[in-house]
Amino acid sequence: MMILLGSSSVETECFDTMAILGHHEGGSQMPAFHSSTPRKALGTALFAGAGLLLAGPANAETQPPEAEPALSSGPSEIVFEEHNLFPEGIAYDQTRNEFLVSSLYFGGIYRVSLEGDIQPLVEDERLISTFGLHLDTERNRVLVCNSDLGVGERTAEDTKMQVAELAIYDLATGEPLRHVDLTALHEGTAHFCNDVIVGPDGTAYVTNSLSPVIYRVPVDGEPDVLTTSELFEGEGVNLNGLVYHPDGYLIVAKYNDGTLFRVSLDDPSDVRQVELDRTLEGADGMVWDSQGKLVLAANSIIGGEVSTDAVVQLSSEDGWQSAHVSGSMDTGAVFVTTAAQQGDDTYVLYARLDQLFTGKLPVERFSIRRVDFEAQ
Repeated sequence: MMILLGSSSVETECFDTMAILGHHEGGSQMPAFHSSTPRKALGTALFAGAGLLLAGPANAETQPPEAEPALSSGPSEIVFEEHNLFPEGIAYDQTRNEFLVSSLYFGGIYRVSLEGDIQPLVEDERLISTFGLHLDTERNRVLVCNSDLGVGERTAEDTKMQVAELAIYDLATGEPLRHVDLTALHEGTAHFCNDVIVGPDGTAYVTNSLSPVIYRVPVDGEPDVLTTSELFEGEGVNLNGLVYHPDGYLIVAKYNDGTLFRVSLDDPSDVRQVELDRTLEGADGMVWDSQGKLVLAANSIIGGEVSTDAVVQLSSEDGWQSAHVSGSMDTGAVFVTTAAQQGDDTYVLYARLDQLFTGKLPVERFSIRRVDFEAQ
């Protein structure tokens, strides 16, 4: 996701040392936030048709499923309400038939029912701002990136832009299992744990958006750096979302210029840029859909010249050496951050982070939208 950093008083402004584009609009201080424990929301679910949602695969992001005709059986929109929650990551929990979301401000993990009710799953004072999350249902785990961009209620001067942590919890109870500090693994002036994916053996792969590095965290072993590359470098936010491919590589998105990379797990130094038929500036989170195609959420870089604001479906016929856009859905300026797969349906998160970064608060309503692509 894109960032405009605020000061320790949670006043939205441009973070000068990172040379991130954009300007604070209005200059007013952000209003007070509610407690970090969200109350049950008064959300609603808007249904496109009758019937319950189909059970989804355990790890939709881990590998592309076999291609098959997609069915649309779920709600077209799930609206949930919580004062200034600002979710960033999303995953579908088939064990409860509900979604999980993270929170930039509260720094927890929250359950969102199909009717839009919201309640906490994880409340941990060590979490500052939570970003990408992934469910490892085979091992009953939920993994989430913890960072500090200066906009959370627990932000502090000594942690702002200096936190890259992978936090792991019991999926059923929310109890902590492991906290993995990644910052010491790579020297850098700034750190930002943005997204996480889990391979079939339980190994987690994590992006750092402010240092050119991808981390590797085994289930029980010590974490290390999977790879680093000059291709990952750039101004502002760089590496962002990622997915695992069963042929033994990662597809990783770079936010600021919209490029994709294919990273071999057998030889992590083998990093290749995927040839695309269009630029995707603001490329954020990704997921494999039920047809084995890659769904990518792209939002508008604040202060940037290009506005994507869309969810795109990407197809490849050459093992992701290249890819082309096979479907798209415009979202408008809602700062869509990432996607989750539920059965044959793909859902995206309308996170409204543009409102947070430009100080247009409060925001009470957020939504999870089903994707209906227009063929290209």
